Amino acid sequence: MKRGRKNLPSGIKELLGTPARGGTCAVSPRIAGSFPTCPRELAGDARREWNRLRKVLRGTQFITPADRGALMGYCLAFARMVEAEAHVAKKGLIVLVGATWKKDKNTGKSTRVGGSLVQNPWLAVSNRAMDQMRKF
Repeated sequence: MKRGRKNLPSGIKELLGTPARGGTCAVSPRIAGSFPTCPRELAGDARREWNRLRKVLRGTQFITPADRGALMGYCLAFARMVEAEAHVAKKGLIVLVGATWKKDKNTGKSTRVGGSLVQNPWLAVSNRAMDQMRKF
């Protein structure tokens, strides 16, 4: 039984410029094909992220048509994170919930009655989307 770290595929060694001590693997796993096509279901920020990744990863041969579903999931999580961050930027990290406002008849000033400050729910959505992106 072999111990220690597993060998990297030859293609990765070539990209990293790692000296091939002991030689390289004669047969490196490769799937023939080009970058997968963008799914019709992607729109907006998800489609823009797909196109950005296509430009970056096109020549690497690390992304193949077999990775289409995982890449789609990543792009959807990215779009979800962008939308959630827009909501967080608009309302802030902490929001007031359950408050009512009472206007004083004499002074015309409004005062808050009840309510509590809580973390913006969109922040949880953003954090979850970022976790999903890291898993892809």
